[in-house]
Amino acid sequence: MAIRTIFITNALNNIPENAYFVQLASEDGTYAIKELDTGTVIKSSGQDVINTEIGKYEYTFGADDTKTYLVSWEVQQTNKDLPVYKVQQIGPFTTNADRIRAVYDYQGSFKQGEMTLLKLKITNFNGIAQDPSFIQITIKDITGVIIKVATPPEKATKGFYVYEWAIPLSQASGGYIAIWEYIIDGVERNIIQNIEIAENPLVDNMYSGMRYYMRLGLESYLMCAQNIPVYFEQAKTSIDDVTYRLSFPNWNQSPGCKVYRNMNKLLTDGFQVDYFKGEIIFDQQLSDFDSVYVDYNFRWFSDQVLDQYLRNAIRTFNSYPPMGNYNFNNLPDKYISLVEKQAAVDAIRQLMLCLQFQEPQKVFGGPEQADKVFSNLETIKQNYETEIKEIYATKINFGYVGLTRAITTPEYTLPGGRSRWFRELFSTNAG
Repeated sequence: MAIRTIFITNALNNIPENAYFVQLASEDGTYAIKELDTGTVIKSSGQDVINTEIGKYEYTFGADDTKTYLVSWEVQQTNKDLPVYKVQQIGPFTTNADRIRAVYDYQGSFKQGEMTLLKLKITNFNGIAQDPSFIQITIKDITGVIIKVATPPEKATKGFYVYEWAIPLSQASGGYIAIWEYIIDGVERNIIQNIEIAENPLVDNMYSGMRYYMRLGLESYLMCAQNIPVYFEQAKTSIDDVTYRLSFPNWNQSPGCKVYRNMNKLLTDGFQVDYFKGEIIFDQQLSDFDSVYVDYNFRWFSDQVLDQYLRNAIRTFNSYPPMGNYNFNNLPDKYISLVEKQAAVDAIRQLMLCLQFQEPQKVFGGPEQADKVFSNLETIKQNYETEIKEIYATKINFGYVGLTRAITTPEYTLPGGRSRWFRELFSTNAG
């Protein structure tokens, strides 16, 4: 059990200002703080808070580092206003055995009646795939009500698991969480993913349909580049000495990370990890004399970048005769591997370009080792390009079925002679 301080800020026209009345209380009066998973009330409604500075209110309580909580604040701006209730979903939540809190993994916005695909890749720190002895996924709504439990989800390949949730048409709109629980070497680990369900999602969903499967296929060509370990990198501090940034974003969650303070002290609490931005956010300000070092495992290519390579590859495919107007949804199955290889070539080119610069070179062991990697990547790229060129050379011979064709039959005569039709036509005109 750790002592945690939670807070809320109040402002008017973006200027901090004290409210007339603030306390921890829910609108229905049932809780102030409760566990998200079980709904167990930790603090009853009506808890006093401390006004530590203008517009800031704090409350300290004993929190379990393996739990996620809902906190409800009651704020009355003036004595004439009705109270407003603000609900926070707070950590800490354990994402690995080291009890490191993390920003949740967002998996997209889905529509009722759609198929939702949730995936989990499990590797050790060096990026080697691992299978757990136990794994299950639980989907809950924001209040903690269990919607679905799957034990085990579908195993696609070693260390890679997929769960397909057919969202009912009657499923309520709003936020949902998927909690992956698995055991590696006798140690239980947890990862949370956020999803949104809406009648008409405003954003293009990246995590369903053929687009999703093609991205997974592209990642199979770039597997090692999507699991790169970095050891003991010194973090760059921000102005407030609270947020520390590392060189590369898009960290993989399942390997976790290790955070060191002043080179030798391994930290297991007092901070939060943003795996997407590659940041460590401390609960309290560090001094100017503190240094932070981090071990982490990251993906070179984000999902958005991989999607762009696939779009470019489809456009290239469309430009070769017979020309077409294909996209993620109607590309023929027999050409998917071609498009994925074309996208892999673009990704390898980008990686080779990055190897010309100092920071990426350090990841691969310095300039000399980066030159060797560059040479190997060039060989792989050329092999893909040769195969792609051969396939495009034969593409012109297929795909015309159903198109309008003209067939002509030539008429041949003996050397120096004329066809019967020509002689008859000439005689008639001459007469």
